[in-house]
Amino acid sequence: MTIQKYLRWTIIVGCFVALLTPLFVSNSLFFPFITGKAFFFRIVVEIVFALWLILIVRDQSARPIRSPLLIALAAFGVIIILATLFSRYPYHSFWSNFERMDGLVSYLHLGAFWLVLISVFKTEKIWRRFLNTSLIVSLLVVGYSFFQLAGWAAIHQGSVRLDATLGNATYLAVYLLINIFIALYFLLGVGTSRIMKYLYSALLILQLIILYHTATRGAILGLIVGLFVASILALWRGRGYLSPKLKKIALGVLLVIVLIVGVLFLVRGTSFVQNSPVLSRFASISLSERTTESRLLIWQMSLQGAKEHLLLGWGPENYYLVFNQYYEPALWRQEQWFDRSHNIFLDWLISAGALGLAGYLSLFVVALYLIWRKPREGQNLPLNVVGQSILTGLLIAYFFQNIFVFDNLMSYILFLTILAYLHFASTEPSPTKSVINSKISLQAGVGVVGVVALVLVIYFVNYKPILAAKNLVLAISPYETAENRVASFKKVFALDTFGASEASEQAVLVAGSIATDEKVPMATRQEMAKIAFDHINQEIKRTPNNARLYLFASSMYEMIGKPDLALQAIKKAEELSPRKQSIIDQEVSFLTRQGKFPEALMVAKRSYDLDQTALEPLKIYTLIAIYSGENKLANDLLLELKIINPADLLDDRFINAYAETKQYNKVLELWQAKVAADSKNAENHVRLAAAYFAIGQIQNSIRELEIFISLDPGKKADGEYLINEIKAGRNPLQN
Repeated sequence: MTIQKYLRWTIIVGCFVALLTPLFVSNSLFFPFITGKAFFFRIVVEIVFALWLILIVRDQSARPIRSPLLIALAAFGVIIILATLFSRYPYHSFWSNFERMDGLVSYLHLGAFWLVLISVFKTEKIWRRFLNTSLIVSLLVVGYSFFQLAGWAAIHQGSVRLDATLGNATYLAVYLLINIFIALYFLLGVGTSRIMKYLYSALLILQLIILYHTATRGAILGLIVGLFVASILALWRGRGYLSPKLKKIALGVLLVIVLIVGVLFLVRGTSFVQNSPVLSRFASISLSERTTESRLLIWQMSLQGAKEHLLLGWGPENYYLVFNQYYEPALWRQEQWFDRSHNIFLDWLISAGALGLAGYLSLFVVALYLIWRKPREGQNLPLNVVGQSILTGLLIAYFFQNIFVFDNLMSYILFLTILAYLHFASTEPSPTKSVINSKISLQAGVGVVGVVALVLVIYFVNYKPILAAKNLVLAISPYETAENRVASFKKVFALDTFGASEASEQAVLVAGSIATDEKVPMATRQEMAKIAFDHINQEIKRTPNNARLYLFASSMYEMIGKPDLALQAIKKAEELSPRKQSIIDQEVSFLTRQGKFPEALMVAKRSYDLDQTALEPLKIYTLIAIYSGENKLANDLLLELKIINPADLLDDRFINAYAETKQYNKVLELWQAKVAADSKNAENHVRLAAAYFAIGQIQNSIRELEIFISLDPGKKADGEYLINEIKAGRNPLQN
């Protein structure tokens, strides 16, 4: 076998290995479901790409063939590079972080992977094997999902929504969505044996079951829309020569879709649907539903932000800047630090501007054009109407679900795989022409440069960040000694990787957790505080418009006894995100700790006024009113809280606030309400007994303790002790 063949087959095997990415989870790394997959994929691609560069010098047939998709992807790549160069923060746009592992470095790897696929995968046979390998891997993922469904394996998100080795139900859903259409493509395609049709059918059923149990509305609705479109196209475009069997299948799919949607609509209010964790999510879809409402607000914010940098956007991975600057107070019920708009099209509009969005959309347009254009003479794989319809349905399904979510590594890999397959199908075979004898010196030079570059790239792009991610896990582990955690943080920051951003935030949290731990030597606590202080400030210098970092800095300033600087940092965060209640509430908490209740009350009102239906700002405003002695205001606010959500009146913070301000009648009133709401909770009766004792109602206090004993006979001795102490005139309930 010649060197070219060795290179070619090693490259092909490497591409197949890349399909194992969804199975790769590294619990020793920070964000194990994200970083493990990303580093695995990047290393595989780097090796494959380096070998490919050597191969194309020796063999012209391994070079990419020009096609509309190659041009579209190249143009899109240039736009992303320009958006990164002109980004608000190019470093972050290039590297991203451990949580996402996205950014330009990720797009370059994906582009390299696609380029290798279209250059080396030149036969229908190898493509069928490649796509079938994806289906085999999906079967392994599905198998693990069934273990979760049976309760034999934990669901990592801590809910009923299956997430398998992807660690996220939405990521699993889109992964299955694309593989479902691949399986359907082979099931209904030409040249599939009877036994393989049975296997594809079985796999489809298993995939559909797991997709359903991800409860991911965008992907499931995308599947329905994609199948609907594919069926309509097959019936329309296949008139006259579509087989009776395929006509029945297409009509059957349409009928099933109509029945499912119709029945769900009719029974959406029944207990069966409402008690189902999956069906209830679909039955609740409406413009007023909380998730839908928040998405619409976020999309509105994204459009506002896009106007500010219309051409090339804010740069990849900089969505958080838009989210903070244009934050809508009505989002108070959602996560406060979104870094995605949950709409891939708006994400690209923010990341790379109108040019970036046009570049992304062009991939779909060109793909659909290649699917449906008239086959050319010599084309590798002219598609029949069934194949055209299914591939169109796949693109439509993927497009539709991307309206509600954002891409991840696996969806990118599979989407680019489909685009590479379309490139192969729509192009002509490339000529086989070796140049091995004419450019020996060039081949040797490329080989040496390629090996050196590969080693450097693996070291800087992967090895150092992997070490940082490993040490960060040790640094935040509560099972490690404080000294070991400090040492691990030092290693993380000494590596000087993109992980320093997240590490600096974690350092502040760890410094805070050990600051008052007397078991930890003072020197260690001080060293940890200094590390956290130094690096959070370094991150602020790198990204001075990141409001989140100023809150961490404020925490550090307060920890080291510099309250003025702590308040200044919070105000800077407010300046960057002036309408975000959670930041304003941080100032309220700080002022409260400083005993500045009048100032805290004014700030709390400002947070409350942004959205008077927001529960947490309302509760905080009420609490500060209690602590400030503004009892009429507190009563008015509690009445408003009762109207909005009566259950929140029983928040223990109100009880504590009234107790600390010695308003024991109010304490009694709230504990009576809590006992009325949950009379079977024995501990509630102990607290109510304490409230009765505080206002001198001794007999009532004893009665509640007797109820406590009856509810929890195992604590009879404790209850009798408390009663005897009360009868003796002592207060055993003061704590």
